Amino acid sequence: LSLYGSAGVNFSNIDCAIEVQFAAATGLGAPPLHLTEALDSPLYRVGAGVALKGHRGVGLSVNYNGAFGENVRQHAVSANLKIRF
Repeated sequence: LSLYGSAGVNFSNIDCAIEVQFAAATGLGAPPLHLTEALDSPLYRVGAGVALKGHRGVGLSVNYNGAFGENVRQHAVSANLKIRF
């Protein structure tokens, strides 16, 4: 049985900006789409998991990862079953 945990914080003072346009719209006079997103700062990240290593190459793990900020609430849970053959 293995347990793990992690915690961290990200700081950013920049905005994420992209400009996109559909390939089919090129030359039709449609302007490109501008997307800008301010990133939360600070952004707190946490993670935890447990892994069980069984007999004959069989294992199971369950993990949680989360991110929390002024506007962000992200939760992710994953499970993995490993079987060697």
